Amino acid sequence: GMEAAITAAKRGHQVKLFEKGGSLGGLVPFAAMVKGPHERLADYLAYQQHMLETLSVEVVTGTEVNADLVASEAPDVVISAIGGVVPETSVKVVEASKAVAFNDAMAVDLGSSVAIVGGSLRATDFANYLVNMGVKVHIVQEGAPENLAAAQAPWSRAVILSWIKFQGCVVHSGATDISV
Repeated sequence: GMEAAITAAKRGHQVKLFEKGGSLGGLVPFAAMVKGPHERLADYLAYQQHMLETLSVEVVTGTEVNADLVASEAPDVVISAIGGVVPETSVKVVEASKAVAFNDAMAVDLGSSVAIVGGSLRATDFANYLVNMGVKVHIVQEGAPENLAAAQAPWSRAVILSWIKFQGCVVHSGATDISV
């Protein structure tokens, strides 16, 4: 959303950016924490926010865009930029006493042992973060072992998967129903 707003403003358009949440950046702050300071994602986010201000993009947070809002704003163009979303998994959690949604995982005490349901790039990055914090991690995914973090760049994927397994992370592939 921020990048689309910046590009449109650079092209001379008057831009109003709506954000459903209370702050901009979506999952970037989470990624910055998980990946560490060497990726400079926090700097990237600060740069984008600075560009929005410099280009006089009006930012409205805490507002979900719906048909009524679009009708009242009457823009020439609407760009839907919903950002990164956590992939859905068909693995059904049969029982879970302490289930936490992925987007909320950093706001709660996860304890010393965590099961991550899903084998996405985001799941393995989070597993890497957790094992580096001394947490025992199990990744439970529905796909085949070779599909774990399939969206990750091959060299990065090889390094991260080797590291987390070396640190004791256990990967369970082919899961359908799990009980925590």
